Amino acid sequence: MRLAAVCRSLLLVGLALVGCSDAKKPRRRSARLTPFHREIQPILDQRCVVCHLVKAPQEKLVLEDSHTPASLVGVPSKQSPLRLVEPGKPDKSYLLLKLRGEHLARGGKGKRMPLDAKLPAEQLERIARWIRSLGSKGLGSKSLGSKRR
Repeated sequence: MRLAAVCRSLLLVGLALVGCSDAKKPRRRSARLTPFHREIQPILDQRCVVCHLVKAPQEKLVLEDSHTPASLVGVPSKQSPLRLVEPGKPDKSYLLLKLRGEHLARGGKGKRMPLDAKLPAEQLERIARWIRSLGSKGLGSKSLGSKRR
């Protein structure tokens, strides 16, 4: 009888913990998210955010979900005369040049990012495609993804 009571108590505690842990899980990315948040932010989350957090951003660049893409598009680079993302112009976007390791030839400084390993060509192309899609539409563009739909 005592064993049954202990088992019931453990079961209730376990269920309570599972219920609490669901509240802390990150929201699942859905089809309602903008192209930026579906295609680009997962790359940044996986490879860049660890060093570019709100609390201690490297080079004062925040790449967390709540700050992007506004922290990138049309924003001057602190390391070069270029903008981080020049809408419609991947080859003039310092972010992409830095990720490709082509930034030094364009007046930039520092090492290629991310430091641990180069991004796969498919991810670099996905970022370039997103930048091209911005055209001259600026921050108000749906393709930019400044607001979630």
